[in-house]
Amino acid sequence: MDIRKAYEMCLAKTERHMELHKGAYEYGGIVFDGNYEAECTRNLPLNHRTNWMMSFITGMGVLAYRTTKEKKYFDWVEKYKKSYHDKIFHHFDVNPIHDLGFLYSPYSIAMYKETGDEEHKLTALRAADELAKRFDLDGKYI
Repeated sequence: MDIRKAYEMCLAKTERHMELHKGAYEYGGIVFDGNYEAECTRNLPLNHRTNWMMSFITGMGVLAYRTTKEKKYFDWVEKYKKSYHDKIFHHFDVNPIHDLGFLYSPYSIAMYKETGDEEHKLTALRAADELAKRFDLDGKYI
């Protein structure tokens, strides 16, 4: 497969996610039984304390916007801004996940780099602060 065909396949997959998640900006894909398509219709809320996978889906939207500059991709991913903010600022008190880099790098950091929007920056910095708190100095691990 050539690179152009692979790129077009990625854009098509992003558009499929946009359709599956149309209007559901607080929901995201955790797969329990291996059937990803089915799980997209009964997902855990993005704000759920253990959901970290949605950032890969929204991250694809950021990359699609970055490479095409098509407004439809930007408009779709920007609708997740409040969910990412709320997850780290308001729903974090019992969050056991250590995957904050996976959650906030493909979305909040990428959106800040793309737009310069200070709200995305503050969200990413808060996630980095929370992740840093999990570093164990004695064991040198998160």
